[in-house]
Amino acid sequence: MNGLGQGKVKDDHESCGSSSTTRSTTESTKTSVKPRRIQQTTPDPDLPPGYVQSLIWRVVNNVNIVINNLILKYVEDDIVLSVNITSAECYTVDEFWDRAFMDISVTDMVLRKVINFSDCTVCLDKRNASGKIEFYQDPLLYKCSFRTRLHFTYDNLNSKMPSIIKIHTLVESLKLSITDQQLPMFIRIMQLGIALYYGEIGSFKDGESEDLVCHTKDVLGNISAITKENGGLEDEIGHDMQYVSPESHVQQDDDQQQGWVSWAWSFVPAIVGNDDEEGDSAGMDDETAMNQQKSQTVKDPVVSIGFYCTKATITFKLTEMQAESSYYSPQKVKSKEIIRWEQEGTTVEVLMRGGPFFDCQIGFVGCQALCLKGIMGIKDFEENMNRTDAEAYFFSCGENLSTKGMTYLTNSLFDYRSPENNGVRADFILDAAAHKEMYTEIAGMQRFGAFYMDYLYTMESTGGKVVCALFYPVIQTS
Repeated sequence: MNGLGQGKVKDDHESCGSSSTTRSTTESTKTSVKPRRIQQTTPDPDLPPGYVQSLIWRVVNNVNIVINNLILKYVEDDIVLSVNITSAECYTVDEFWDRAFMDISVTDMVLRKVINFSDCTVCLDKRNASGKIEFYQDPLLYKCSFRTRLHFTYDNLNSKMPSIIKIHTLVESLKLSITDQQLPMFIRIMQLGIALYYGEIGSFKDGESEDLVCHTKDVLGNISAITKENGGLEDEIGHDMQYVSPESHVQQDDDQQQGWVSWAWSFVPAIVGNDDEEGDSAGMDDETAMNQQKSQTVKDPVVSIGFYCTKATITFKLTEMQAESSYYSPQKVKSKEIIRWEQEGTTVEVLMRGGPFFDCQIGFVGCQALCLKGIMGIKDFEENMNRTDAEAYFFSCGENLSTKGMTYLTNSLFDYRSPENNGVRADFILDAAAHKEMYTEIAGMQRFGAFYMDYLYTMESTGGKVVCALFYPVIQTS
């Protein structure tokens, strides 16, 4: 019995020793293995995508978006601007601009989309101090329908950003009306738009920043004077209170807003598979960053934005208060039409490529203005039945579309003769000298006939910055 017991004890010691040795060897191997350093390289945006990413891009390119009963409202002081759209639909089309399921191929590296807007109504009203609208004005635009064509051209199948972007909108009939009370509000909205374009919306008003800084300094000066009189309280208050400038508050709000935007935008690469990050250039040297900036400027897409209107009318009205028969009944606003401006073949085209090139062309084929009956000496026109309506026109310029043709749609996405509608890649003139030779006054008047304007802005860097601005206004009256 003693021999058997000693053998069992010996076996237990050997098993414990073997387990301890194996444990030590495994721990030593774990400690000897070091983690690998993963070299992070910026992926090429033009690399061929994987199956999942290509499938996602195919789905994104053929997404149909339908929005019904869209209401947008903008309130600024006493101005209330509202936009109502009954329905808006965006879908992918083929080369004939018909609804279809399309994908970018080697033979046709183009993506086309159409957006249809139906029954768009724009209202501009004025509210009182309590925020209520007492009298509703006539709508600026009432039930207007228009369509937009989008054309994206890619350099290769793996490009995530198009090299050419064309967005053109066509309106068959545009009927605007504006009253004497809406005119100053409309001018203020235009001024706000210009200020927003130049980035002046978020800045302080005149004298507001200086008054705020002076008031803060005065308050802090009074606090420091009190603490000096109290002696020992100066250090305690100095540690507890810190001076915060108003600029830091503005910067903090901007950083917070950028933080929300960057947080929302961070979900986009995960969906569409875009791996480009702006933060990767932090560790680069100056030469690499400069080369990357140059390559980025070269890749800036050519953007063409166009607005075309076949016939537009603007009616100017005067408003007057009209009381009801009853004393307690509310007053009503009655508008009276005085002047109407009619315009045909309107074109507004903008061509840009990054910051160095910007061009804007505006023109229309013909226009005329007439005084409506009952105003500005046209009372005798109503009494004399032998006169015609044509005698009410006091201004006429240009030609009619029936004689001029559809020249205002030249090279647009609505022109069947344009390169995009014939399967040809469009060429754009992005040089100031070539642009001046191509778009002359004679060429502008041949296309339009009543009014033509061309504004060109270019920036060239040859050791310094040279800014060239060209302005060609041409007016022809008949």
